[in-house]
Amino acid sequence: MRGERDREQTPAEDVATSAPPVVELPYGEAAVGAGATTVVAGIPSGYPRTTDGAVSAALTYANAAGTALFVTPEKRTQIAETIYTPAARENGVLTDEVAAAVQDELNVTPDGLGLRADGTIDASRRAFAECLYQYGAYRVDDVDASTDPSEVVVTTWAPCLNGVGSADDGSAVQVRWSEATTTMRWSGTDWQIAETTYPTHTPPAPDQPRAVNVSLTERARLLGDGWVVPADATDTFDPTIGIGEL
Repeated sequence: MRGERDREQTPAEDVATSAPPVVELPYGEAAVGAGATTVVAGIPSGYPRTTDGAVSAALTYANAAGTALFVTPEKRTQIAETIYTPAARENGVLTDEVAAAVQDELNVTPDGLGLRADGTIDASRRAFAECLYQYGAYRVDDVDASTDPSEVVVTTWAPCLNGVGSADDGSAVQVRWSEATTTMRWSGTDWQIAETTYPTHTPPAPDQPRAVNVSLTERARLLGDGWVVPADATDTFDPTIGIGEL
């Protein structure tokens, strides 16, 4: 006769011993701009040497890279030197050539304003190249020390915008639910992006991908355990992002 250790569990026991499903993702302490102590080239920077500081920097600097595509070359260099490690900059991120290619693709001016078919500027329309992290979530994958860490790896999930739109019309702006894993390194005075990688799988997305303001319950259903939402997370559409509802 088999011992108690070898006895097969019944389906009812499987249910009883399995972890309960995540109903709603908890709030974290990190958010875009949270904890910044200064502003460089319009970008909140100078984050604390903590895990939350690294995550806040990761969220902020990922969007800063999009902002930097539509500024002067001098300001772009200043932003790149702030948000990327020297090694990452050597790999050719955020160059003037990259910015010019994006501007041509979107048909916008160097400062991101929309162009009409005849080449005139439509100041009511601008380029969007950013992620709406308040509608997303993040997961801390690795920290090299509990106190004064020097490297933090974080995975983010959020709806990201790409295209040209206005305060009244966002129909031409693409919405892509993106998952990215970013390695943040401490420079001595601030966190910087050392590397960003993207998964080979298709990131989860809500049933209506353009409905960016998903609930915390829906985020839990899509992502499962181990994730938290930013401190400024919301499920209400935010008109201050400057684009009409998607």
